[in-house]
Amino acid sequence: MSWKHGHGNRDNLNNRSNMDPESGLMFRRSDEDLDGEIESLRGKITLLKSVSSNIGEEVSMRNKIISDLENTISKAQSALKGSMRTLNKMYKEGSSANHMTVIVVFVFCIFLLVYFWMRANRFIGYLK
Repeated sequence: MSWKHGHGNRDNLNNRSNMDPESGLMFRRSDEDLDGEIESLRGKITLLKSVSSNIGEEVSMRNKIISDLENTISKAQSALKGSMRTLNKMYKEGSSANHMTVIVVFVFCIFLLVYFWMRANRFIGYLK
């Protein structure tokens, strides 16, 4: 790249695009400098193309994951709705809430049975 002072030459005044604003010097770029800049830009463009391609693949993969998740949630919601309909039907068909009361008492009894069984096993373990 060659530099020359930008003052005193009439051509320099007409062609201010090649003027360095800080130093007031004119410059001319050689073909080698321009070719180097072009190759640098090509490399950056190739890199940007690769990055954008990777981003596109990532977006596609995440969209598929989101779609699968939406399908799973939809299936779970329909299963819950079916279960709620069945429970409501059982509750309405039963005399008052007898069925639910029996289920709750049964679960509570099983819980107590397991609790006392575990306590008895610990007590027997201490005796040995």
